[in-house]
Amino acid sequence: TDQGRVYVWGNHGDKSPRFVATLGDVKELAVGSHHVMVLDTSGKVFTFGRGEEGQLGLKDGAKTADAPTAVDALKNLEIVHIIAGSDNSFALTAEGKVYVWGGGSFGKNGLGVWAPQNVPVQVTALGDHKIRRIGAGMTSTLFLTEKGEVFWSGANLRDGSHIMSPKLW
Repeated sequence: TDQGRVYVWGNHGDKSPRFVATLGDVKELAVGSHHVMVLDTSGKVFTFGRGEEGQLGLKDGAKTADAPTAVDALKNLEIVHIIAGSDNSFALTAEGKVYVWGGGSFGKNGLGVWAPQNVPVQVTALGDHKIRRIGAGMTSTLFLTEKGEVFWSGANLRDGSHIMSPKLW
């Protein structure tokens, strides 16, 4: 809402909106297929929902969280933007660094592996490029730099190829 409040429904049989009282002032929300990410005004990231691929990013490896739970691995970073893919999650720092966790199929996480990540990992293959926006889909990810360049990783469904580490488009 305009007041930074979050309401959810559709999970656990909720047929009407339910207020999520455990959150403070919310700056941004991102929603994947089965998980929700929240960035509050202090820069803290929370996740909840289902996370079979690790997209919740919780240190205990939890696959479900009914209530918003802090992603502790990001607590010392200045997070300014969050992005939810279908089964993965991204956080962007004020310095333009990208952190990712969750499903990595097709190489979409940009980490050079297909394996899912249970906790946030920096996408170091982007080097010194300062990322300003991220677009995350089911099979690929786009990274927009401050210079207007676009890098991508994941599946090219037109020809069946996969790029495991971000490549300039």
